[in-house]
Amino acid sequence: MHIFRIAFAALCLLILPSVFAADANDDKVTLNFVNADIEAVVKSIGQITGRNFLLDPRVKGTVNIVSASPIPRELTYQILLSALRLQGFAAIEGAGVTKIVYEQAYPDRVASALLAEAGVALVGYATLEASRT
Repeated sequence: MHIFRIAFAALCLLILPSVFAADANDDKVTLNFVNADIEAVVKSIGQITGRNFLLDPRVKGTVNIVSASPIPRELTYQILLSALRLQGFAAIEGAGVTKIVYEQAYPDRVASALLAEAGVALVGYATLEASRT
């Protein structure tokens, strides 16, 4: 009976480190999108992060996102936003879905979303005209 306990303890010591190592690696991913279709990249990032996306039909093209080493899953969304921004697209978050839109099509909504992200509330705006007297 004593040998059984020793064998069981030794087996536990061999298995537990690999379980903890797997947990640490599960929080990291390696990205390798080279000339990848934007729709496919957004879908993949959605699966990695659990986020829902809605793409404007004008969102077309390819992106390059490559990580030399594994990165935390939390960073993948911000990396996607940066890559999309370089292509002229923006993200508008709301109601459990992130809308990816062509930035030039919705300049006011994109500006409001970026200000809200920075913690600035846009209450309203007015156009001021200079009077010549």
